[in-house]
Amino acid sequence: FVFQRTPSSVDVRDNSPTDRAWFETIATPGWQQRWLENFTENQAGGGATEDLVQDGWTDLSRRIRARIAALPADDRTPQAMWAAWENADFEKMEEIRQRAETVVDDKETAEKLKAWYRQLCKRPCFHDDYLGAYNEPSTTLVDTNGKGVDVIYDPVGGELFDQCMRCINWYGRILVVGFVGGEIPRVPTNLILLKSCQVIGVFYGAFSARYPLENERNFQEILDYVEKGAVIPLTGKTFPLEEYKEALTCLAERRAIGKIVVKVQ
Repeated sequence: FVFQRTPSSVDVRDNSPTDRAWFETIATPGWQQRWLENFTENQAGGGATEDLVQDGWTDLSRRIRARIAALPADDRTPQAMWAAWENADFEKMEEIRQRAETVVDDKETAEKLKAWYRQLCKRPCFHDDYLGAYNEPSTTLVDTNGKGVDVIYDPVGGELFDQCMRCINWYGRILVVGFVGGEIPRVPTNLILLKSCQVIGVFYGAFSARYPLENERNFQEILDYVEKGAVIPLTGKTFPLEEYKEALTCLAERRAIGKIVVKVQ
């Protein structure tokens, strides 16, 4: 599951193998510095006549410069140049939105993945495979419509906890279950304040020992939810008893998605 608060602008990265013959024509002494200066000149509105980098960043800059340069000299007022900038940005964002519609098979998912803002309102992303991942049966988009997640179950800790803090909704709850990531995170209390959220420790072993009757009631409530179909346990794969070794290997190699079930009968 991919939880989305705001759709990202994901353009083509075009990360293909470098043509060795082409590279040998440009890899003369000082080529890295020339490319760095060329990128800066393209991005900073300089007079670059050539784009050596040709990535998503320089593409937008070229479009903006071309729109402004096409204005008659007498019409280059601040208002007209800003309008040209806006038109170039809109043109680029329409291409990115259309890419989501073209790549993603499910039209509802594609619509939710369309970035509705200007390209530079949120840091642009570039990836060749991100959108295509939503065509895989194991990938599901959960769009929170700008709100974030209400409850996060975190058994990992480390850097993932920091991401949880930024994804949590107002008045949300983060359940600290464990630290399989190996690092115990430092809690950024400023984000707890800004989100008015709760960070709750969940030490199940101690809870079940201290409050056995409440634990039993909780289990019964969960079973009732399962029976009603309100909670559907995710079963990744089922093995017959004679293949228990393969089931354990699946767990050990982290190939399991959801629960692994071994049928005794």
